[in-house]
Amino acid sequence: MPFNKAYLLISLLVFGFTCQSQTIIPGGYVSGNWDQWSSPYLIQDDITIHEDSVLNISGNVEIIFQDTAGLDVYGVLQAIGGNISKIEFTAEVDTWEGIQIYGNGSPATDSVILDHCIISKGAAFNGELNGGGLWISNRDEVRVSRSSIGGNYAEHKGGGIYIENSDILIIASCIEMNATSQDSLDANGGGMYVKDSNPVFLGVLFYGNESRLGGGLYGSNSSLVIFNCGFQENSSISDGGAICCSDNGSLNMDYCDFFDNTAGNNGGSIALLYGISTNFSYVNFVNSKAGSLYNSGIGGALYISTGNYDQRFENCTFIENSATVFGGAMYSGSYVYLSNCLFNTNTLTSVNSSFGGAVALYYISLWAVNCTFSNNNSKYGTTFYSTSAGIDMMNCILWDPFPNPDATAISLFYLTMPPSVFIEHSNIQFGEENISGNGIITWANGNIDEYPAFVLPQEDFSLDWNSPCINAGRSDTLVSMIPETDLNGETRISGGEVDMGAYEYQGPISINELYVKNQINITPNPNNGCFIIHLDKDFILPARIELYTIAGNITYVQRISSQIEQVNLPQLPDGVYILKLKGKGEFGTTKMIIKN
Repeated sequence: MPFNKAYLLISLLVFGFTCQSQTIIPGGYVSGNWDQWSSPYLIQDDITIHEDSVLNISGNVEIIFQDTAGLDVYGVLQAIGGNISKIEFTAEVDTWEGIQIYGNGSPATDSVILDHCIISKGAAFNGELNGGGLWISNRDEVRVSRSSIGGNYAEHKGGGIYIENSDILIIASCIEMNATSQDSLDANGGGMYVKDSNPVFLGVLFYGNESRLGGGLYGSNSSLVIFNCGFQENSSISDGGAICCSDNGSLNMDYCDFFDNTAGNNGGSIALLYGISTNFSYVNFVNSKAGSLYNSGIGGALYISTGNYDQRFENCTFIENSATVFGGAMYSGSYVYLSNCLFNTNTLTSVNSSFGGAVALYYISLWAVNCTFSNNNSKYGTTFYSTSAGIDMMNCILWDPFPNPDATAISLFYLTMPPSVFIEHSNIQFGEENISGNGIITWANGNIDEYPAFVLPQEDFSLDWNSPCINAGRSDTLVSMIPETDLNGETRISGGEVDMGAYEYQGPISINELYVKNQINITPNPNNGCFIIHLDKDFILPARIELYTIAGNITYVQRISSQIEQVNLPQLPDGVYILKLKGKGEFGTTKMIIKN
């Protein structure tokens, strides 16, 4: 389901002013309280908050900067609005220099707060060339929440935001439609540029940002923690349509979605250039594109160059991504670990030179445990292409409903050292014959070549009751390597032995589950996120409801303590959701439609 700005639980388009007058600020030092009764504030020249001063701005305030005026913050800035009482920092024309926040050695927590704010039309192209809307240096105690940073521009780094030596927090905000120059080699991070910092992102949407490298976000020598965030329709003319990281650091992501990001060269969604380690969990990549008619593209969703550290992907999905030459979903020159991952319908668009429909590897090793690969395609290696790299697979499924008759699933290329493949307890279509090229092939115990009996081929890759993959995997001495849950979050090793593939068969529906399914009553359905749940009077309480997207990402949890209870969801995008009910010995699921 495409990511939507409503996902952020904020309404960024509502901005009501009840202006009584206007206030002209000629420039200089500012402090005190700014409120709606004196709004709008017309800023004629640069204004500064002194390191010993405090400026409080309340809701329904519009601050309009003229010409190249800007706001320099050395002291305390508390700009706190509300859901329908935003604070807007903007300009008559796109020339104001944005908000620049400097370190002052203050130990105060959140001495700068931008809450329910809109920062737009900022431009960094005269003097300071970084951070069109917001520029932060040597300041940790900064929080941006429920705000929009949009329509800003920088000649060099950070069209929307630039931070350096600043460990800030961004929550439930939208960084959208920002851009950098596309001509300068320093033009990186259309939405945000992070240098020597360790920021945390919670519930942030990066949408429609553009740059040379890292259309949405660029990290340099930084550790990024990103949770429950979305990256949609960001683009780069070179690498990393959504994110680009380099110069050492780490990228840790949980419960994130990437939709429709594009790169002119490599890494339609993410490009890791040097010295980066990753840890991804429940991250979805959909319709990422690398390359164009005029440029060779590598790594449809992910491009991982040589010189990076270990890359870990658990419970991730790669669906309908594409590149032109190498790695429809992923290209890696660094070690990769995959667990409970799904690769479906990834492809390469070059007719004559395409290598690795799902994954292309270069001189490294990849370890895949309980993964499912299906319907990927390229000329050489519809699933894997290995250039002197090693591939180890255990408890995996590799099966294409419409296999390419002119290609094998795994293709090995001997460059300066022999590539290798080790496969055990996996379901490989056409068996060992589906591996071609020169290399070391170890066809170990427990492998099969049987139709896996997916519940709905090409759409639902969970196992039907008659699947030969059920209880056909291996755990025994390698139990520490087996994931505790599957891609749906269900318990692994259900029925005595682990299954093959990303989804563990949970057995037939129990009497209790059928009973609960018949007794879950949601009214209304469809609804706008406000509904009443009815349970049978005999259902044992308390219980818990969990709401999931179709992609399997959890969006809401609530305790249920009565048979009739009202639920008020945060604002969520329109679409179909899965509602799970869990009680004492009873559980069930039902579908619910949200239509705002």
